[in-house]
Parts: sequence; structure tokens; C-alpha cells
Amino acid sequence: MYRHLRTQGKKYQKRGDKKAGRGLIPNRVCISQRPDVVDKKNRIGDLEMDLIIGKEAVDVEKKAVALLEDSAPFLRTITTDNGKEFANH
Repeated sequence: MYRHLRTQGKKYQKRGDKKAGRGLIPNRVCISQRPDVVDKKNRIGDLEMDLIIGKEAVDVEKKAVALLEDSAPFLRTITTDNGKEFANH
């Protein structure tokens, strides 16, 4: 029966495992290193980004730059999750 399964008996790779195919985001910074003032959420210029749908880091990068270009002088920090769509931070 296992030969008819989609995985064909292959072992499951846990999410976050280096061999899981997701890889690691280069030069990522842990959220614990974010300044305390950002957590208070009372300062203008600290943004958080998240996507419901999106896979292509290049497309996300281009669109984010285009949308935030006029606001650049006011930006202080941008916090994202560890999704691969934000790999081109």
C-alpha cells in the first residue's frame, strides 16, 4: 500500500530542518534583537509585514520597495516573519 502513497514511504522532514527544502534566510536578525521601543507600538515608522499568499522573494521585494518608496524618510524598522518570501530583506 505504501507504494501508492504520494510520499511513497519517504520519511517526513520536519519544518525548520536544514534538509527540509526551505533553507535559511541569510543575514536574518532574531526578533529578540529588535529595540524595546518597537514593542511598545507607539512610535511612527516601525512597520510589521506579513503575507497570506506569496512565494517569490523577488516579487515581494520589488512590490515592498515600490509601496514604501514615498515613506522611506519616515521608516525606522520593518519586522517580518521568517517566511522565504522575505528572504531578500
